Amino acid sequence: MIPLYLVGLVLFLLAVRSRLPWTTAGGALLLLGTSALVLPRWEAIAPLLADPERLPAAVFLALTAAVVWWSVHRERGQGRPLEPRSSEPDAARWGPVAVGVAAVFAAAAWIGAPPPPAPGTADGPWFLGGLDLLAVPLAPWFALGLLPATAFAGLLLAPHLETRIEDGEAPYRGRRDEVPFFLFAWLFVGAGPIGLSLFSASPAAPATPLSERFWIDLLGRRPPAFWLWREFPGLLSIAAYFGLLLGWLPRWGVTQGVFGRHRRRLGPWRYAAVMAIAGVLALVPLGLAATWWLGAGPWIHLPEWGIGR
Repeated sequence: MIPLYLVGLVLFLLAVRSRLPWTTAGGALLLLGTSALVLPRWEAIAPLLADPERLPAAVFLALTAAVVWWSVHRERGQGRPLEPRSSEPDAARWGPVAVGVAAVFAAAAWIGAPPPPAPGTADGPWFLGGLDLLAVPLAPWFALGLLPATAFAGLLLAPHLETRIEDGEAPYRGRRDEVPFFLFAWLFVGAGPIGLSLFSASPAAPATPLSERFWIDLLGRRPPAFWLWREFPGLLSIAAYFGLLLGWLPRWGVTQGVFGRHRRRLGPWRYAAVMAIAGVLALVPLGLAATWWLGAGPWIHLPEWGIGR
């Protein structure tokens, strides 16, 4: 399922840069293309969708696809310049988000905790299936702890992390960068893993931690006993990754136009918050790619601290 996930990610990144897929004609072509892929396999797909345990997730994914297309259609597909944006957060726009988050917490408190889902299967609650599936290659502490917390923090901080317009700068009429980012986060951190878990028939095999891949498979030696040296490859990878986002990309000539502009408009602290949230979410496709190509699972594996598989 990981190759399918990565192929979908590449196709989305290519399509979101184009206007054609988000026009009315492009949407019709996408619908026809999807039908052409699904209808020949309908006899195999129909029993899965008719399963009462899978039907809610299937309806959810169909609605997600419709909302994603309509959102980008409004931003890019209509061919009209966007209205200038205010430098101040619009509380009225984000009020429904706060109400929705509060409603989710109230419903969760009333319904109670669901039974734990089985890794890599559709037997558990469908809305936890994606996180549970990601817990196998990315470690439970990341998929079931850090990832939801980061997404929740992003929702709460979103009104304060918008790109502001500097004094004397022309009103922003180009495409919005926030819409593709949130769609990316929702599709490939939320809806995508749910879709993969929907059609997973058997538990996924536990992934080998990055430290074991480095010390045992690459160097052919026993991992050091001290956790800091043992996990040094993973710690160094994460430090280099976030250092790249925060320090190098705003200064590198190739990416300075995008990242430098956002850092200038947001300021150093708000830019660091945005890159931290985006970096944690982007670790999902990066971690899955590392699992597929390198066979490396969790980047940090600390069983002595209760952090591991």
